[in-house]
Amino acid sequence: MAVAGGDPQQVAQDPYQEVQNFTWAPDGRWLAYVITGSNQQSGIWLYNRDTRKSTRVSDPSSNDFSPAFDAAGRYLYFISTRHENPTLSRSEFNIATLKMAGIYVATLKRAAPSPFAPRSDEGATGTEEHADEGKSPEAGKDSGNAKFKPGASKPLQIDLDGLTERAVPLPIQSAEINQIDVRDDKVFYMTGPSQMIEGPLPGERPALHVFDMKERKDAIVVEGLDNYVLAADGKKVAYKTDGDYFIADAKAGDGKGEEGKKKIDLGHMRVRIEPTREWAEMFASAWRLERDFYFMPQMNGVDWSAVRTAYEKLLPLVGSRGDLNYLLGEMVGEISNSHTYVGGGDAMPAAERVPTAFLGADFALDSTSGRYRLATIYQGDNTRDRYRAPLTAPGLDLHAGQFLLAIDGVELKGRTLHMARVVETCRKHNVVCGHPHVEAGNCERIIKEGYRFLMCAPVRSYNHLDKTRAAAGMK
Repeated sequence: MAVAGGDPQQVAQDPYQEVQNFTWAPDGRWLAYVITGSNQQSGIWLYNRDTRKSTRVSDPSSNDFSPAFDAAGRYLYFISTRHENPTLSRSEFNIATLKMAGIYVATLKRAAPSPFAPRSDEGATGTEEHADEGKSPEAGKDSGNAKFKPGASKPLQIDLDGLTERAVPLPIQSAEINQIDVRDDKVFYMTGPSQMIEGPLPGERPALHVFDMKERKDAIVVEGLDNYVLAADGKKVAYKTDGDYFIADAKAGDGKGEEGKKKIDLGHMRVRIEPTREWAEMFASAWRLERDFYFMPQMNGVDWSAVRTAYEKLLPLVGSRGDLNYLLGEMVGEISNSHTYVGGGDAMPAAERVPTAFLGADFALDSTSGRYRLATIYQGDNTRDRYRAPLTAPGLDLHAGQFLLAIDGVELKGRTLHMARVVETCRKHNVVCGHPHVEAGNCERIIKEGYRFLMCAPVRSYNHLDKTRAAAGMK
């Protein structure tokens, strides 16, 4: 839509997901955006504002995304998953494809030389040898200065035919790349760890890189960040890490981002909000997203408009973001479809839970002595922490039928609820007292005269131990 007003013009519509991946060329006449194809591969399209025509420039078989123009209007950069990197599984005859992404650059003009064309060092010294590299005789007239300048540049001339066929890769390691930004002759990009089902792969850290197109060198700006935003001129970068925000020089360094680094003080910031109005808007948006993107227009046989009317009546009763999330979940649940979730948005306040430590055993109260016996000791896998069974640790030598006499020095007798003794002790070792030859009626003497004094590290849940038991039962 024009700044002066008028009706909005639809450029494109993705039939599978929201269109969030788009960028304007420096002349403001070309728009690069990404649409998902019927084969579920992302493709880059270029839209000409003057002709109102869109052209797909990606090969349909490629998965291309995150397009970015350089300030001089010479190149189109993009991310593509063209590195298969097939990795063999050690547990089954199969492979996974990891770290598939690379960055590619295509010349907008067919006759323009590749940015990585071979260089000649005859008669040149220092960095001057690269000063005019990559420029065609007409580049100066058409593209202007390569440095950033506020405002739109001269109109770009783009040869659409074969655009991505002119692409060449940046000489960097393939990785999980999720963002690129181009400033003058610098390409900034962020890499992240490979994602497992339960989170990021241990031992890998996200990092902000900068690739110098003139020097053809890659370096790290800062490591361990959550996300970043570059200044328009590429001189500074704002980034978030461990809940804090910083501004630093956007230049190659030691990975700590220490040059020019300043922490941003947000303590004085105040924002006026009206939660009830925000919640009403969120409710409408959540309902609309299902209406627009659910795979079945018939909404699984549900009258989706009637569902909105019914649940909208409960909005005045919502008193927190948690209440809203619950209401949204109930509304979406009316579709009776799996993999429909409520997430994102405000950071929910962490619930203060009282942790309970588990010893990995079932207990039985001996009616004669009033003591607890170890009825069942769970057998886990102590080589893997999440499947660890506390009472099977080397050196404990405990067996079913033995008595548990005390925990943390507190004697267990009668109807004492033994688990009450391990509440809030998940982060330290529990003292477990037992004896291999305890008989009913003589526990008091053993406690006084020399019981086995053992220590073990409890677990927070029986979940994985139960899985181990179930798996063992199926063998």
